[in-house]
Amino acid sequence: MPGGGVARSAPGSYPISRASSPKLDSRLALVAAAQRSNGPAAAVAVAERAGLAGRAGRVRAIVVARHGASSDAQRAVESAGGVFEGATGGLDEALLPPAALAKLASDPSIERVRPPFVHQADAVDEGVHLADADTWHTAGYGGAGVKIAIVDLGFYGYGSLLGSSLPSSVTAIDHCSGNLTASPVNGGTEHGTAVAELVHQMAPDAQLYLICIDSEVGLAQAEQDVLSNGIGIVNHSVSWFDTSPGDGTGAAGTPDAIVADARSHGVLWVNAAGNYRLDHWRGYFDPDDSDPVYNEFATGESSEQFQVDAGADSCALLKWDRWPATTDDYDLLVTRVSDGAVVASSANDQADGPAPPVEEACFTNTTGSATTYAVSILRYSAPDAPVLDLFVTGA
Repeated sequence: MPGGGVARSAPGSYPISRASSPKLDSRLALVAAAQRSNGPAAAVAVAERAGLAGRAGRVRAIVVARHGASSDAQRAVESAGGVFEGATGGLDEALLPPAALAKLASDPSIERVRPPFVHQADAVDEGVHLADADTWHTAGYGGAGVKIAIVDLGFYGYGSLLGSSLPSSVTAIDHCSGNLTASPVNGGTEHGTAVAELVHQMAPDAQLYLICIDSEVGLAQAEQDVLSNGIGIVNHSVSWFDTSPGDGTGAAGTPDAIVADARSHGVLWVNAAGNYRLDHWRGYFDPDDSDPVYNEFATGESSEQFQVDAGADSCALLKWDRWPATTDDYDLLVTRVSDGAVVASSANDQADGPAPPVEEACFTNTTGSATTYAVSILRYSAPDAPVLDLFVTGA
C-alpha cells in the first residue's frame, strides 16, 4: 500500500501552524492564538471565519468531560465564564470566552475541547407519486394516529404554511439556540420546513413534531423528546461528518449512538445517506515525489480542487481508520488556487495524544465571486498508512 511502513517526522518548514495541545481542537487553537496576540476582536474574527462564533464575543464549543468528571468539567466551564447551551452524556455545549479555551483544555477534568460536529442539511426530493403514496391515500391510508418527528436544522416560514402545505397544527421544539424560525440571512434555514411539507404530503393525517437542532447535544435532546412523546418515526435529512468510523459504531454522544438508542426503543429512524459520494475521496497516503509531506492524489497532483460560490461556507474534512484515538498524525491545508493564499488549515495534535483521528478546515468564500480552492493532505507523523477519507462540503 502507498506510504505503508514509512515513518515521517515533519520538517522545520512544515507549512501549517500546529495546535499546542492534543486536547484543544486546531480551529479553536487558532482562536486562542488570535486572542493572545491581538485581543478579543481578532479572536472573534477568526471564530467567525471558521463558523464558530457565538453570542456576546464568545465561541461555540463542545467540552468533553473525562469519564466520571462531568460535574468538575461543568464547574470549570462556569468558572471560565462559559454559558451552557445544553448537555448530554458527558458533553457540554457552551459559549466560551476565547481567553478561556487554552485554560479549559489544560483542566484535568476535561478530555477535549472541540467545535460541534460538522453537519449539513441534505437535498429534499419530491417523491409522493414516485413512491406510489397517492395510491395508499386513495385506499384510506394517510398516517392517522401516527406521530412523526422531523429533526432538522431550522424551520423558517413554517407558520405561514399551517393549514395548507402543513397540518393546521404542529408541535415545534427548539434545541437550536432560538433559531427554530430564523431566516436564512440570519443563519437559519427553511430546509426543515421543506422536509416537513414532503412528510405531510406522504402522510397527510400524521401528527408532526418539528424539532430544531444545531449540534450533537441538540440531537441527543431531540431523541429524548421523541421517546418522551411516544413518537414512532423520525426523519433526519442531515449528514454528519468525522463523528465515527462510519460503520454505526460511534461512541456515546455521537449521532450513531443516538440513533442506535432510539432504535433500541422501537423508533424507526429514517436518515439521509450517500449524499456526499461525489464530494469524497478515499485512499492511502502516497508521498508526493517533490515533497513527501504531501499526499499525491494522482501523478503530479498533491491537491484536489473544488469551487465554492460567493459568500458560501465550505469545509474540508479528513478522518482516518484509527478509532477512537491515535498518535498517527495527518493535517489539512486549504489554499486559494488563484494566488496560493492559505484560507483554512487543520492541525490537531494527535502525535502527542492520542487524539481522535480527524481534521476539519472550514472557511467562507469572501472574494465576491465563485472561487476555486485546493485541499491538501499532509503527513506530520505516522508509522503506517491507514485508510483516509476526505470530504468537502459546500463545493
